[in-house]
Amino acid sequence: CVTGVQACALPIWIIQHLDDTDANLVELSWTISEETIIQVTANGNNVLHYAGLCKSPAVTIFMAKVAPYSYINAQNSEGETPLHWACRAGNEDVVRALMICGADPKITDFHRNTVLHFAIETGNEQIVKLLVQNKCCELETRNSRGLTPLAAACEEYEYPIITYLLLQGASSADLLQYYAKQNKKHLCKFIKKFHSSQAMPQSPRSEEHTSELQSRSPSR
Repeated sequence: CVTGVQACALPIWIIQHLDDTDANLVELSWTISEETIIQVTANGNNVLHYAGLCKSPAVTIFMAKVAPYSYINAQNSEGETPLHWACRAGNEDVVRALMICGADPKITDFHRNTVLHFAIETGNEQIVKLLVQNKCCELETRNSRGLTPLAAACEEYEYPIITYLLLQGASSADLLQYYAKQNKKHLCKFIKKFHSSQAMPQSPRSEEHTSELQSRSPSR
């Protein structure tokens, strides 16, 4: 259930077709009116926030074309943009579609979370890679809790993402000190083992070793 949708008469069609990867855009066009396309919920969510939850990039692009242009980067009461929602929802094609339509990945929410933080929150590794490879977010940006993306990945025990961010140069020095004080030995051991593997002389097995690290998830 999506809170506040009926109260603002947002197109119910979008909610009913969130999981539809082959949506009927003609049917969608019949459903939307000039009145419903501009409405916003009490929490500040507009139609593109919900479109960001879809599995169909075609729906997202269609909605971005018919909605007011300012909606693409509009922030709700928590400062979340449609791109934040899409990164948390986890559909890479929808994330790409929003950015093609003008979504700004540099916007943080009111808790200073980047869209990268949101992708990490739900373990969306492919979206993390998309955002990092396209330099959409800084790796050392801290949210209001003081968490960098790497720290957020550690908090969620997302070991493949931890490995990827370390490979991209994310700093782990503060984390090692912090987790040592917190007696979280498994995280310290994992990070130290990563650095040890990178310090080894290159060999035909080095790539295989990194792959093993990415797939291995120590018990919490």
